[in-house]
Amino acid sequence: MSGIDQPQNQDQPGVGPGQVPPTVEPPGLPEDLLDRHRARVLRPAEAVPAAHGEQVHSTAYRYEFLLVPYRLLGDREFRAFFRRTLDEINVRPVVDIEGWPAALVELDVAPPVRLEHADEPPDAPVDAWRVLQRLRFRARGTGHEKAVEQISLDHLLRGCRLDMTDPILKGAPGTEGHHGGDSPYLNPDFCGRMPVSVLVSPPARPAVSTRRVVVAVIDTGVGPHPWLPTGGADPFADVTSYLRPISAVVPPDPAAAANPEGTGRLQEPLIGDLDSDAGHGTFLAGIVRQVAPYSRVLSVPIMHSDGVMHESDLRLVLGLLVIQVQNAAAPGGNKERFVDVLCMAFGAYHEFQPTPQGGTVPDLLNRLSALGTTVVASAGNDATSREMYPAALPNVEAVGALNPNGSRAVFSNEAGWVDWWALGAAVVSTLPTTFQGSQTPHLDNQQPPLVNGLGRQSLDPDDFRRGFGVWSGTSFAAASFAARVAAEIHTIGTAQYSAHPLDQIQVAVARARRDAALQELRQEGAADPPERVVVVENPRPAP
Repeated sequence: MSGIDQPQNQDQPGVGPGQVPPTVEPPGLPEDLLDRHRARVLRPAEAVPAAHGEQVHSTAYRYEFLLVPYRLLGDREFRAFFRRTLDEINVRPVVDIEGWPAALVELDVAPPVRLEHADEPPDAPVDAWRVLQRLRFRARGTGHEKAVEQISLDHLLRGCRLDMTDPILKGAPGTEGHHGGDSPYLNPDFCGRMPVSVLVSPPARPAVSTRRVVVAVIDTGVGPHPWLPTGGADPFADVTSYLRPISAVVPPDPAAAANPEGTGRLQEPLIGDLDSDAGHGTFLAGIVRQVAPYSRVLSVPIMHSDGVMHESDLRLVLGLLVIQVQNAAAPGGNKERFVDVLCMAFGAYHEFQPTPQGGTVPDLLNRLSALGTTVVASAGNDATSREMYPAALPNVEAVGALNPNGSRAVFSNEAGWVDWWALGAAVVSTLPTTFQGSQTPHLDNQQPPLVNGLGRQSLDPDDFRRGFGVWSGTSFAAASFAARVAAEIHTIGTAQYSAHPLDQIQVAVARARRDAALQELRQEGAADPPERVVVVENPRPAP
């Protein structure tokens, strides 16, 4: 039996052919978060209509930026059309491509184009959606129609986790009529980050005769924890290959921004609350350590500790990962740098349904998949059938969340595009041992007798110095699935990557082996009774 469910069948709830899922506004996006990222929510009833009359759905995006493929920026004729059209609405594009890596140019990845008012008095706020629709309208009959279709908004993607105070489930079955009291111990709706004690030793991680399976985790980073060593000749977590990129968002402490997994308090340092997604990447890495201890986590820290990621940053690191995997696969390449599994525990809702398959992110993910990387993404926590991006894209394994008893979590998105179901509710994993927020125990008696200098207390809800917590979300289902795939690949073996150059034949073999591992999981899930999964501990692979 397995902790991973079989793929969905055609009879379950979802969106059928020709059906359009309902428009729902992205939840959990307070005004201060939007202000911090200079973003807004696209509301179809208030926005400029789509140039071609398509039905528009809500999404969140940075209103000062457009994502333009590099080849278009280098096309003189298109650039003239681009500037001329923006002049009509008193907007000027600012493009800074100086020093942009040539390898990314070949992948058509460019930095975001910033939009600003021209010298004339502005007649409206800068709005990337408005600019994009003007470009699409003006492109008719000019020969630039297909080019403009490749330009997109700089979407906000969010980590797919739940929090005790998050409004993400308001109006969903997870909160209506099911309250069990104010205490996290008594409230069955409690699904946020909570400290726990773990009384087991770290999963054994002996040396391997070939290279280790690599799981790349695009997230907040990896914080200090004894289960997740980052130093030495054979670290579990690689935190040096990808450093946090410079972002338009500057927290109060720029030095701390380089490592949001250090203190967990960047957005409200004066208050002392832990940020909503602080520890998210560390939690994911801990899941991989438990399920696939023989692997290595490649940390790619571009998610902010408030759970927000910019699509422009995602394009950048996906391009860098493609280059890394291509180099590792080339004759004479460093096979230790190959990425076997990519875990993306975040997502966004696109303004068009179904999610467009063209554009840079789908193309880069297709390139990674073609090279033999298994791409995994979380399905989302909004109890909707609306497609979550990038989980709903082809060649991406979309994962929904199971409860500990094997039932499907009430918060998980569910539709035909969800490929797998894995444990994602009330999961125990690692959190940085440096996390101690400003919240205090509900009861605190410091009267003698004291033990270790402490009196008697109820639970301190944000003291994670023991290094472990419980959390829920499809983020952790995605990590569970990604780690299980990594464990399967380790069991089958990675010798081909170490012993031979990865030409087209070896790539085909790598994909066939990966597909065989996935098929084994499908068969395990199919053996379970319909709509039920018997959850057992994932067996650790032999060295």
